[in-house]
Amino acid sequence: MDKTPAPLTKSFLNPETTYTIGVWQRTSYNPKDLPLFLCIEEKGATVSTLDSNGTLWKVIPDESIPNGLLLQCLDFPSPEHPIPTYLTGELTKSNDIKDAALFRFEPYKQFRGRTSDVSCILVLHGTGERLTVTCHGKVTLTPFAKIQEQYANGEYAVNKAWEFSPLLDDMEQCVDFVESFTGVADDLRHNDIKDAALFRFEPYKQFRGRTSDVSCILVLHGTGERLTVTCHGKVTLTPFAKIQEQYANGEYAVNKAWEFSPLLDDMEQCVDFVESFTGVADDLRQFLSKEEEEEEEEEEEEESQ
Repeated sequence: MDKTPAPLTKSFLNPETTYTIGVWQRTSYNPKDLPLFLCIEEKGATVSTLDSNGTLWKVIPDESIPNGLLLQCLDFPSPEHPIPTYLTGELTKSNDIKDAALFRFEPYKQFRGRTSDVSCILVLHGTGERLTVTCHGKVTLTPFAKIQEQYANGEYAVNKAWEFSPLLDDMEQCVDFVESFTGVADDLRHNDIKDAALFRFEPYKQFRGRTSDVSCILVLHGTGERLTVTCHGKVTLTPFAKIQEQYANGEYAVNKAWEFSPLLDDMEQCVDFVESFTGVADDLRQFLSKEEEEEEEEEEEEESQ
């Protein structure tokens, strides 16, 4: 499918360049978090950190509409064995370019001011919906009328713009790139134990009753904040006074305790370990048994030959 680059798209984005597509942040976020990028997984579009597979993209200009483009992922399922993969209008993946979503490119103000980066809004052709990311990190299509919606605390519901950045292959440049998002490059350059957080260990009741596991609460020295996890999977520091906060449905806002478990190197122990969390070990055992049976059959065939 050869396409002649649309003038505006070509003037901003090079079809021969490999890009990462970063989230243009306007919702609040933890400045110590690493930046997030548009990513393709088996289930479809998501956002992830730069070290994940599925975060490298190529722009395919499409002149069937003004400033049209398609997005092709270049490192899915892995950089070593990539399969041409396209983002669809349903935010799923497809290996057929005919299924690729057609977006209109709209230039937007730069997020970080780097001359090599290109900020834009991506508008899905046919619906006018914007490719967006919620404050919880979910990739969505948002109607124009809802782009400016805010929560009661004044935070925007979605990040509406993206930033295309050429792929960097020099480590120092990559560190500077991360720093331009978050200011955490010093942490990447200097893995110094002197910078490590000091926690107070507080024993806590066991979650699953395994004698080898140690349950505890981790309290940050100096502030008294607890190391916690929100129901959305975000690691946070929560003041003691807010530990018991609940949502209207009765669900706690944070998980306050942790469980230290020794590393296991025996497969049967690992299956039991998974089962203690989820009860799915029977499925794993059946899978392992099937693998063993197949290996035995292969060995018998080899011997018979």
